[in-house]
Amino acid sequence: SHWLMIWIGFEMNMLAIIPILMKKSNPRAIEASTKYFLTQATASMILMMGIAINLLYSGQWTLSKTLSPAASTMM
Repeated sequence: SHWLMIWIGFEMNMLAIIPILMKKSNPRAIEASTKYFLTQATASMILMMGIAINLLYSGQWTLSKTLSPAASTMM
């Protein structure tokens, strides 16, 4: 019911997938895991910006109130 818990879930998922991608020690596996990490880190940053904007407008961490169109677009 909180945006912060959703973000923590995404981060745990990312940290669980990266070792699976790096299981084979060849250059393509390392490249794939690096690209996955950078993509997920960027997406996580954008999600946190949307959450912060939503918190700024509503004053709550809950999912039920998304008042800002900018926050809704980012999320």
